[in-house]
Amino acid sequence: MTPPSQDIPCLCANDKISSSSESQLKVYSLKKLKIEISADVYETLSSQYQYEEEEGDKNIHRAKGKGKGKEHLNRLLKFMKYPSSVTTCRVNTLLSTMEEVQKEIEKELSVWKSLFWVEPHFLLQDVLCIRSRTSHNDSGDIDGNSTSLHHDYPAMGWSSLSIPPCEEQGSIFQNWPNRERSGWPMTHRVVICDIFCGEAVLRGSNIFVKGILVADAGIQKGDIVAVYADLHRTKHAVARGLLLKHYMGECVFLGLGTAKCNRANMFSLSHGLGIEMFVRVNPNNGNNNNNDLIYTRVGPPLPPLNGILTGKMMLQNLPSTLVPHILDLQPQQFILDMCAAPGGKTAHIASLVSNNSLVVACDKSRKKVIDMRHMLWCNMGASCVLPVVMDTTKCVLREDNNNHDNVKSTFETVRDILSSTHHPQQHDVLATNTTTTTTTTTKFPLNPLLSFQPHSFDRILLDPPCSALGLR
Repeated sequence: MTPPSQDIPCLCANDKISSSSESQLKVYSLKKLKIEISADVYETLSSQYQYEEEEGDKNIHRAKGKGKGKEHLNRLLKFMKYPSSVTTCRVNTLLSTMEEVQKEIEKELSVWKSLFWVEPHFLLQDVLCIRSRTSHNDSGDIDGNSTSLHHDYPAMGWSSLSIPPCEEQGSIFQNWPNRERSGWPMTHRVVICDIFCGEAVLRGSNIFVKGILVADAGIQKGDIVAVYADLHRTKHAVARGLLLKHYMGECVFLGLGTAKCNRANMFSLSHGLGIEMFVRVNPNNGNNNNNDLIYTRVGPPLPPLNGILTGKMMLQNLPSTLVPHILDLQPQQFILDMCAAPGGKTAHIASLVSNNSLVVACDKSRKKVIDMRHMLWCNMGASCVLPVVMDTTKCVLREDNNNHDNVKSTFETVRDILSSTHHPQQHDVLATNTTTTTTTTTKFPLNPLLSFQPHSFDRILLDPPCSALGLR
């Protein structure tokens, strides 16, 4: 199965790779793409939608019978390919306010005001929703046949395309007769990004150079290119920098974009924008205004928000923004986040308690903890969080554990245990206000902790890695 991502679920997943997929080039439209899961997983999932309704229970709306369970699962798998038409942003109330962030987002998106509008979430008081004006309605066809789509924005219909729509210019590959038979466009050069980048593109993102795997020869800055995402369905990873003519994987068409650098720089630069997935001006209308914009990527219009209002807000899927609210957090609590990296929910916890609690954020990867520490402390202002290197599957201190060098069973509080890892030569990370449990995070040695006493925390959040199927 493809590796999971924390906040952007997988475009597709497969844990069964056929031996023939190694040598067969396949180019899909998003409509034709199927999420692949093994037979045993399919049976397990479909069985979850089967039950015998008890007499008098009229409020449960789940599929009954084996056939209905599979029918319902197939419908879910179909919907999982498509992103929601709503982008949710969680406002960091430690550094800003809902009103301020809403105004700044509206300013950033002013050039596309005919495509989007911004409004607070009806229930969550720190979440803003950026909605597409061209969203399909619930009764419409998710593949782009909904009558609710505005006629100026035909992008949802691109879900059925595996190459860009034909334009007036002729082929730029006169000497490559097999290219069209292979399924590649003749009017545009091609770029293929990795699956995680592809998922982000479907959520509105542009493409950065580190996400590009394969590209046609001859791509120059400013070229309009056809963009695809590799589906990670071959036994071996695609070699980064590969020429398109050597690519023999499976990919899905995502739309058109503008190359922001030439091919050589796409694979030599360590950072920077590679392709801008764009809304362009209608060439059939000479007036340059918002009503003449054409959206040229697969799926509903979603805004590119890369690097916008860093620290003041964070792009998060709606279920992720809901989790910290469910914890019913209170000031001056001890809170444990057992799988904290990359730190989105941890930062949200710090925001909800206004830095007036002690939040221990754990991950067993030292590199992830270092990255999380920078994000939490430097970008989000989450000063009450202590990032800790720890395998939390073994975090409970037991009476028979006598071989712990850094933690002794006589310690009774979280603060005692954290203080036990403090090195005198380093700045104190537990400089505590006498009236609250707020901590001043100046410099942290990242010493691994071993265990905490049972019942040490008031709240515990466990958000483990999962299969992350779908884009919803």
